[in-house]
Amino acid sequence: ATPTPTPFQPLSSVASAEIVQPGATSTLLPTDAAITPLPTSQQQDELAQIPNQFTILMLGSDQRPWDVGFRTDTIILLTLNKDLSSANLLSFPRDLYVTIPGWGMGRINTVWGHGGFKLLAETLEYNFGVRPDYYALVNFSSFKQIVDSLDGLDVVVAEPLSDYRSGYWITIPAGQVHMDADMALWYVRSRMTTSDFERNQRQQEVLQALYEKLLSLDALKRAPEFYQIYKANVT
Repeated sequence: ATPTPTPFQPLSSVASAEIVQPGATSTLLPTDAAITPLPTSQQQDELAQIPNQFTILMLGSDQRPWDVGFRTDTIILLTLNKDLSSANLLSFPRDLYVTIPGWGMGRINTVWGHGGFKLLAETLEYNFGVRPDYYALVNFSSFKQIVDSLDGLDVVVAEPLSDYRSGYWITIPAGQVHMDADMALWYVRSRMTTSDFERNQRQQEVLQALYEKLLSLDALKRAPEFYQIYKANVT
C-alpha cells in the first residue's frame, strides 16, 4: 500500500523557508531550515505526577520487510492506576499535526523516524503535558503472530464496517465477531470508507478483545509461554 497523503498541511507557527503544498510527502522541517529552534519539553508546564500511576505508549508501525524506516500509524497511550485498579486507553490520530521539539510542525506518526521513543515522548509532553514511561512497538507480522498464538480474538464490533479486502467488498456486522490474525489486521487498518477516528475505535476494540482472551485463557498459568511470544514480537 502506498502512503496516504495528508489532506491538508497547516502552516507552522514559526517562519519556514518554504510553504509545504497539499499532498507533499515531506511534512517535517529539516534541522537546517530557516526557523527559530523550538524549546525543549523540559521548558513546558508539566502535569502533576499522580502516585501509583504509570503510562505505556502502545505503537503499531507500518514497516514492511523491505523497508528500514517506518511510521507509527497506531499511537495509543495506556494509563494504569494501581490505586484505582483502572486501565485507560487514549488514541492519537496518525495525521494529527503537532509541534515537534527542535523540528517544527509535523504529523505525529513521523516523529519516531526523527528521534525514536525519546523524541516521541518529548512531543507528547510538549503538546499534551504527559510523558509516557514505557513503550511497546509491534509491526504487521508480529501483530499477526500474537493473535495467532491466541487462536484468534472475539472482537465486540461497535459499528458495522464495509470496505475492500484483497479486492473484495466485505462487511463486518456489529456484535461479537471471531477474527483470525489476517482479519484482525485488516480490521484495525481499514480506512477507505471510514475516518481515522473510527479506525482508532476499532484498534481499541481489538486491544479489549486481546485483554479478554488473556483472561479467559488464565494467562498467569501460561505466563512463560506468552512471555516467549512477547519477547519474539514486541520491541
